[in-house]
Amino acid sequence: MRNNCFVLLAVISLLFVQNCEGQVKENPKYLGVKFGDFDLDKITFKEDINTLFSKVKYIKLPRKDTYYDEVKKQEVIRDTLAFEYKIDPDDPNRETTYFLDRALRGDLVFFFVDKSNRLKAFSFFISGTEDLSKKVEQIDNKYKQYRVNLGSEKEKAFVGKTYQWETPDKIISVTVSSKSEDGQYTFGLAVVAKDTDFKRFPINRFIFSTTFYLDNSCKK
Repeated sequence: MRNNCFVLLAVISLLFVQNCEGQVKENPKYLGVKFGDFDLDKITFKEDINTLFSKVKYIKLPRKDTYYDEVKKQEVIRDTLAFEYKIDPDDPNRETTYFLDRALRGDLVFFFVDKSNRLKAFSFFISGTEDLSKKVEQIDNKYKQYRVNLGSEKEKAFVGKTYQWETPDKIISVTVSSKSEDGQYTFGLAVVAKDTDFKRFPINRFIFSTTFYLDNSCKK
């Protein structure tokens, strides 16, 4: 009887260990190198922006809707569209963020919140001498079923090529240069929450690393 109990306990322990190992590792609660790597692909957009940035020095900037008044000879602000958060480049405790794979990371990540301070989007930009189009395969390997075919006339608006994936909870956009300019390739990535009201949060007006195609007429 005692031997049976030992065997049962051993089996339960083994199953518990296997279950723990199989669980997906969660992101740290805070940004910052001492808290570990932060996978941007795991962002749920339910994160509290103040909590994320509470352990680092950061810069917060408004993204404004402005126009130039010819009479007053000055810029006039109509509205604030969003707020941009980024870690101060001089902070030694800067974040160690990546998207899906540690090889896919930008030096500076921009986080965007709406006027209610709710996290809605993030973006980053990479440049290098290697052909960065290969990094698109990493994203497509996971999100291939959500790939959107964009109209060719829209793709021609860029020096390179734009890719887009629309999952049930987010939209991923990537623009990659098709050829090297001055020995450098470029890769711009941005992700926005799928349930975003784009009339109130016009993301294409303040994200410059890529472009989101939100109109169905832009898609094949």
